[in-house]
Amino acid sequence: MRASPCRPQLAWEHRSQRVDLAGEGLDFAIRYGNGSWRNTEAIHLFTAPLSPVCAPPIAERITAPADLAEEALLRSYHADEWPRWFAAAGVTCPAIRGSVFDSSVTMAEAAAQGAGVALLPVAMFEPELSLGRLVQPFDVEVSIGSYWLTSLKSKAETRRDAGVSFVDRGGGCKYSGMSYAVAWSGIKAQVFTLRRGLSR
Repeated sequence: MRASPCRPQLAWEHRSQRVDLAGEGLDFAIRYGNGSWRNTEAIHLFTAPLSPVCAPPIAERITAPADLAEEALLRSYHADEWPRWFAAAGVTCPAIRGSVFDSSVTMAEAAAQGAGVALLPVAMFEPELSLGRLVQPFDVEVSIGSYWLTSLKSKAETRRDAGVSFVDRGGGCKYSGMSYAVAWSGIKAQVFTLRRGLSR
């Protein structure tokens, strides 16, 4: 299929490990973090506050944040996330027990299957929440990181030629460009990388 402004040629990579823009010859990557990466230009896309989510049967027995002490708390490799959420909720953080994930999608699926309560960027899992596969038992959220469009500072010409534009509209994004495209599913601790069109 030929690329066009309405239907660009796509080359997506979806991963959980660290990305090397220069070493892998990548043009762009969407990353989760604080926006500070060496030799990298970072454009803020949107924040992704975290809040607990779980399967409906677990939500039925959770009536207060303190009740989470009795549950398996699924988490990422960022050890400070649950303590910061409990601090925002005004509750002493219990001993954290539960599996560690490097992918929020995998963590969300584990939570939906009843493996425990996951701390996730809820805005990124609205479909699961609206379908009732996941429930957000508390409104308390904590902002720890954001999503950023990143590229090498040495590739200013690439950024200009790509013609990629982002508009933050409550988690929305639109893009344009002939041989570049961007997609994201708001997956914390995962990276979406962009290469030039496959027709090359």
